[in-house]
Amino acid sequence: AIVLGSVVYAGNDINFDASGYFWQVANSVFFCFGQLYEKWNVSRTKDQTATGIASIKAALTMPVVLVLAPFYGELEMLPRLASLSSGYLFLAVLTGVGAIGMGVIYMTLCKMASATATTVAGNFNKVSSIIVGSIVFSSKL
Repeated sequence: AIVLGSVVYAGNDINFDASGYFWQVANSVFFCFGQLYEKWNVSRTKDQTATGIASIKAALTMPVVLVLAPFYGELEMLPRLASLSSGYLFLAVLTGVGAIGMGVIYMTLCKMASATATTVAGNFNKVSSIIVGSIVFSSKL
């Protein structure tokens, strides 16, 4: 049903771009595969809590961030943090706390729920993050 709905939507999209849809399909396939693989691994893990798994996942992203941040010029932006208002700094910290909370909640779901529920929750996580982020940071969707 989801695939059929996507095909109908794409067929009626006035801004249809085959390349864009190709990459969206590729992203969706890899995302679902990753969710299922993660669910399979988490359900086999008996010696870690959901919080432990979320912490390990977060720690494993740090080397990637440390490599990519200089490559994309993020380090040059660090001095600009001092000029941000306390409201924006609070929102940035709140975003990090929310991300940690969602990671723990997601890993708890992985341990308890089916693979389908886990994949749906992963997609809901993306959608809710985009909507809340656009509201909080006053940007268009």
